[in-house]
Amino acid sequence: GGGDDDIFNIDESQNGTLSGDDGDDDFIVADAVVVTGTIDGGAAATAAGDELNLSGYTTTVATTLTAEGGTDGFDGSVTGVVTNFANINEVTAGSAADDSLTGADLTSTWTLDTAGAGSVATAGASLAFSNTESVAGGSAVDTFNLTAADWGDVAGGGDDDIFNIDESQNGTL
Repeated sequence: GGGDDDIFNIDESQNGTLSGDDGDDDFIVADAVVVTGTIDGGAAATAAGDELNLSGYTTTVATTLTAEGGTDGFDGSVTGVVTNFANINEVTAGSAADDSLTGADLTSTWTLDTAGAGSVATAGASLAFSNTESVAGGSAVDTFNLTAADWGDVAGGGDDDIFNIDESQNGTL
């Protein structure tokens, strides 16, 4: 990509690095496609930023955040789909009923304000997510703000976690 907003329609498996560079970039991965290498969003132009879109996937999508991105967003991986991603600000999971997101081992605040969607933020990064039925914190302290009526499964990590529940809820803690 270049310095503007780019769209990467990834319809066949790739081996290498896909770089969005500057701008708000969309990486749209088709069903059953595997990216062996790195998808790097680069520097986002707005808060919405760079998106990893896996909405075409019909099998389970398991995303793991590993660190704050070097520029913005988060670094991580998607088991069996994307070996590594960097500087991603938004992840849209697939259509399976058991897609998951696991947080980095950093103190984080999770907001689940819509069924299957919300955000996670650390001191230096944030990520929006959607189509996600299960979230789990990392090994540091996580605060979960649950305001959606249906938020799926929520699990803390390996430290003392905080759960703020504001509505009558359907889900599993």
